[in-house]
Amino acid sequence: MNLFFASTNLHKIKEVEIILQTKLAHYKKGEEPFVEENGKTFFENALIKAKYFQNHLQHPVLCEDSGIVVPSLNGQPGIYSARYSGKESNDEKNRKKLLLDLLPLANRSAYYISTFIHFDGETIIESTGILWGSLCLEERGGNGFGYDPIFIPNGYDKTLSELGDEKKNQISHRKKALVSLRKKLSFF
Repeated sequence: MNLFFASTNLHKIKEVEIILQTKLAHYKKGEEPFVEENGKTFFENALIKAKYFQNHLQHPVLCEDSGIVVPSLNGQPGIYSARYSGKESNDEKNRKKLLLDLLPLANRSAYYISTFIHFDGETIIESTGILWGSLCLEERGGNGFGYDPIFIPNGYDKTLSELGDEKKNQISHRKKALVSLRKKLSFF
């Protein structure tokens, strides 16, 4: 069965394809219909997307919502991770805002979270993965995307960006969620 991953984020698509060791059908940037992610949790946003895209495509879909959570910032950026720095946000602006917001705080612990939903029009199958770590004081490394250049996973002294894609894909929140999801689905 050909999985349709309802995403246009090429970094995320590549990661998921590497982890699942399969090619995924997906939207090309600009061709996907707009769906408002107005849920209050990662699960709710993933479910909103899954129901919308499954109905739109009339085909089983795989959807994901993910982000970074900083407990000492009351859970921010959380579900707003991709747009943390405002309407004109991008990865660099989001990282800079987060580093600035963390300046007065001693506790820099954080975690990445990824929630996947597979929806075939009848059955919702959900899986969540978490990667705990801490945020460093400045960007380090040239790999990865999102908050990878400032996130140091527990048990490591390098950021995900410094560790590189191969190591990241072995330990990431997405890997954990997809391994769990794969156990729940019989076709991949």
